[in-house]
Amino acid sequence: MTGGVGQLTIGGQEHGAVCAFEKMQPFFCCGDGGTAQQQRRRHQERKLQALTFWRDGLERQLAAINAAISTLQRQMAESADA
Repeated sequence: MTGGVGQLTIGGQEHGAVCAFEKMQPFFCCGDGGTAQQQRRRHQERKLQALTFWRDGLERQLAAINAAISTLQRQMAESADA
């Protein structure tokens, strides 16, 4: 079910990269500190980036599962017709 590094192959079709974790930076990064309000804002922005990253990964996985289901249903229908 998996293809090369960073690829997902389902039903003979390769799908885009499944992991781009290296693009994420850690939550705790060195900064100038700033006010409590600025620190809270930066934390919220980082949290939003992380949640969006995770959601996008789950959407890719769901698309791959849906493609596998469709392929299997099509194959089952073709074999039933034969």
